[in-house]
This record gives sequence, structure tokens and C-alpha cells, in this order.
Amino acid sequence: MKSLLIFAALAEVVSQSAENGKAGASSVVSIIALVISGIAATISGVALYKSWKTQTRQLDIEEAREEDRRRDRQKANLVARIDVERTEKARLLYLCVENIGNSEARDIKVMLDGRPAENYKAVDLREKSLRRLGPKSQLRSRLVFSDLNPTFAIEIHWVDDSGEEGCYRTSLMS
Repeated sequence: MKSLLIFAALAEVVSQSAENGKAGASSVVSIIALVISGIAATISGVALYKSWKTQTRQLDIEEAREEDRRRDRQKANLVARIDVERTEKARLLYLCVENIGNSEARDIKVMLDGRPAENYKAVDLREKSLRRLGPKSQLRSRLVFSDLNPTFAIEIHWVDDSGEEGCYRTSLMS
């Protein structure tokens, strides 16, 4: 019953539009076109805003990556290990400090079991105070275990072009 009433009301609107001629029908079409245009403009604006936000975020990420790459080019990275050379008569041990970074390390301080490495007779440092170590280079120092435990803690501090102090800590076993 209700659907018949709705149908009758629609028929009435259509007949009045037909009586008014094409002017009434064209105004209805114009209103519908205006509403659709408004919806399309709103959707377009939302899409444009989201696109701008995404591009801004991508730009921020890329700038952060570039800053990380720049900082990595300015950093030294020192590591330590024990190298073993075997001869027919002996087993020779070396403390190897290596810079695997891309920048020179300066003002290097090597601590063994909390004391400066130069204080140990066990460490034959060719230079009593290691001042500089270039990128991708190493220094090997012979170890003689007269006053150093076979397992010891090593700590290395340095500065580099990044302006940050570097630090490496580990335990080494011979």
C-alpha cells in the first residue's frame, strides 16, 4: 500500500514536470549534476591532500636516509680480535685493532681489563700511544701473556669526523 502511495507521488511529480515543460526537468538534471560535481570535487580534494601527505612523508624518509649515509661516511668503526699465527715451533698471538669504518679514527685509547694497554708488558705496541688509524686499516700488536690473563676485556675509545665519540667493548680469548 505504501509503495503505491510513493509511486503515485512520483507520478504526480513527473506529471507536474511534464506540464511545466522541459524547464522543470532541466532544473532537476542541473541540480543532480551540481550535487555530483560537488561530490567529485570533495573526493578529488581528499585524494590531493592524501597524496601531498604521502609525498611529504617520503621526502622526510629520504632526507633521514641521506643524513644516515652522510654520517656513516664520517664514522670510524674500530673492532678488536686475536689473530693466531702458527709456526713450527710456536703459536704467536696478536692483538689486532681494525678500523672497518669509512673515516680516520683519532686519539685512540685501548684499555685491557680496565687499564691502558701501554701499561702491559704483554702487549708489544709498536707505538706506545696509538693516535690515528685510517679507514679500512689495522694495527697488529704481539701478545706475550706474562702479565695478562688469557681471557681479558678490551675497551677502545676514539673520535672521528662525525664528532661523536666511538666506543667498542668485548671480551677476547686467546
